[in-house]
Amino acid sequence: MESKSFQLIFLILFAHLFYFTCIAYHFVSTAGTSKVGTCIETEKKALLKLKENLTDSSGRLSSWIDQENCCQWLGVICDNKTGSVVKLDLRNQLSRNNGLGGEINPSLLELKKLRYLDLSMNNFGGVKVPEFIGRVKELRYLNLSGASFSGSGGSDLSKVDDSWLDTINSHSPSLLELRLPQCQLLNLPSSLPSLNFTSLLVLDLSNNAFNSSTFPEWMFDLSNLVHLDLNSNNIVSELPDEFAKLISLEYLHVSSNYGIKGPLKKSLGKLCNLKTLILSYNSISGDLTDFVDALSECESNSLEALDLNFNELSGKLPATLGHLKKLKILQLTHRHNP
Repeated sequence: MESKSFQLIFLILFAHLFYFTCIAYHFVSTAGTSKVGTCIETEKKALLKLKENLTDSSGRLSSWIDQENCCQWLGVICDNKTGSVVKLDLRNQLSRNNGLGGEINPSLLELKKLRYLDLSMNNFGGVKVPEFIGRVKELRYLNLSGASFSGSGGSDLSKVDDSWLDTINSHSPSLLELRLPQCQLLNLPSSLPSLNFTSLLVLDLSNNAFNSSTFPEWMFDLSNLVHLDLNSNNIVSELPDEFAKLISLEYLHVSSNYGIKGPLKKSLGKLCNLKTLILSYNSISGDLTDFVDALSECESNSLEALDLNFNELSGKLPATLGHLKKLKILQLTHRHNP
């Protein structure tokens, strides 16, 4: 009996020893591995060159040192398998005095798989936006808003090249989001020979100073567009019927152009996926009947917010407004009745 008890105790001890040996082996065998990709040496050097030309008063790039894996640097995201840098998020979330400055080094082009570039809200203090940013071929997200390129208020792409759109169109066909608010863009081409960035989902060109007074023709060929912001520009035009082609559109903001005029047409009401429509501070006239009637005919209309403040509307609210079951916000301040 004592012999059997001894054997049982021995087996239990052996089982525990085997278990902890396996655990120890697992930790030793996996030491040094990580879910973070291993940096490609050429891309590390490219990032270090980029850092050399930047001013960094807050020390945000202090982790960018040669001895470390660049995939673990602040703002740098790599592909877990290949180690290629795919995302560079240098958006400034501190005060403007703590923003990055200096110049953007062409070494950025060495990041062959870069998809996401955010330099917004930094303080580049008048440095021109380099043309080569538009030649990062895999780029899908570009945000330069409020970064003080070539101007005190925003990013002045107009001083880089009048053909800024051609550059982006030619070299960045994979773009999904293009955010260029407050870039002092003067030239908004009405047409393009061919449109390459048709995958675009988000287009923000708000707060610019366009010489063009109309909506560009190429914009209506962006059939995948979900978010369009053209507010605070100098557009003087009626809302064209071509808006009906943007069938995926969920957000449309064209307020504070002051020169957008004419009625809200039935064609705009065909945007059944539209959730937010902001048209305040314009010269839209007439009543809402055609627009609301068309929208109410959608099998499932999505409109949640409609802002028509400070226009020149007239007439009565249509009864079909009650069919917009998801509508939560309706703003009609200072309606001008006959």
